[in-house]
Amino acid sequence: MLEIIRSFREPDTLDELGIGPVRDALADLMFPGTSTIQTRAKYILFIPCIYRRHEDRKTPSHEIRGKVRRDEEALVRALLRSDDLEGVIGRRLKALPVRAPSSIYWNGLRTWGILRFPGSQDQYHRYLNTYYAINKRQIRGDDGELILDTVACNWDPGIPSMESDFPNKANLALSKAQASYLQERMMMSCSGTLLAHLVDHTKPTRGVPFVWMHPDLSKFPTSLKTQIEHARCFSEIIRGSALLYNLLLAEKCGHTEWIEHYRHTIEDWTAAIEGRWQQLEDWDVTEFWEVVQSSWRRIPARAQRFISEWIRLVMTSDDLRDLADRSMARDLVCRREFELKHARARLVNTRALELWNGASGTAQLDYRWNVVARLLNDILTGLKSKEASDA
Repeated sequence: MLEIIRSFREPDTLDELGIGPVRDALADLMFPGTSTIQTRAKYILFIPCIYRRHEDRKTPSHEIRGKVRRDEEALVRALLRSDDLEGVIGRRLKALPVRAPSSIYWNGLRTWGILRFPGSQDQYHRYLNTYYAINKRQIRGDDGELILDTVACNWDPGIPSMESDFPNKANLALSKAQASYLQERMMMSCSGTLLAHLVDHTKPTRGVPFVWMHPDLSKFPTSLKTQIEHARCFSEIIRGSALLYNLLLAEKCGHTEWIEHYRHTIEDWTAAIEGRWQQLEDWDVTEFWEVVQSSWRRIPARAQRFISEWIRLVMTSDDLRDLADRSMARDLVCRREFELKHARARLVNTRALELWNGASGTAQLDYRWNVVARLLNDILTGLKSKEASDA
């Protein structure tokens, strides 16, 4: 509960104006399998290794959830004893959180071809007894080899092993073999994506806040640079709507300090947009929507209408410096919040406004880049390791 409360205090975790589907669509296209709550790359191996241990032991369906959770609790304790604590899930609580790593990484494991079972984690748990029964009926020769393989593996058989005494002994560093495996999986399962290119053609990065600031951007394939430019233009322009929303809330509260803060922040945003005006004028918004809609995510018509109208307001403005005071811009943001929240909208509900902490969704969209960069750094650093294996 404390972790949930803390997440709502972070200004970049809230999607007050309902642009999340577009943000996530672009993030999925560039970085498939990732999510904002992933932390370190080695969890991608921790989870299947835990589950394969239990498959080897024939842990039944009714016991698998509890036993896996105990292993994940042991993993937290082991990682907290290691030298590298950055990104340890459960570090703040010093215990396994309710949302365990196996849940956090499940969809990513399937996207990257490491998990072959097509269903949810709960469905996998329920399926295990059936899986064991089918395996038991398989025909084997005198040498123990399968004569007729009638059941698919739940996990990729090439997953490298963990350290001895795992999960009671573990660290977040990847051996060369482990890093090579993850690199291969991402390249094979996400071919043609920005994630696959980065894991194959780049070096670890530090202090790069957005992927469009990557030092090797000029060397990226044209199709990926186009995708990144669409993501950048949207990130830059849509941030203005979030800043205006916060200014409106500050004015509604009558909080002078917050009003001044958002006035200054909007001025900074205006200067940044003006500095990129030529590129934004050349932005093909029609192509942008085609890229977004190529994702599997459904984009609500109202969200698309709001975003399109905001882009039009920005790009047709004679002077961006007065945009925050224009009634059309203010009315657009107010209508959008009411459209999403109805009577719970802060701009019309005094009680909801009282719960506002002064910042909601003000950070510029980075499309999970902060998470992705850390995962990539783990893998790219591991590829340089002299160790052949941790096993």
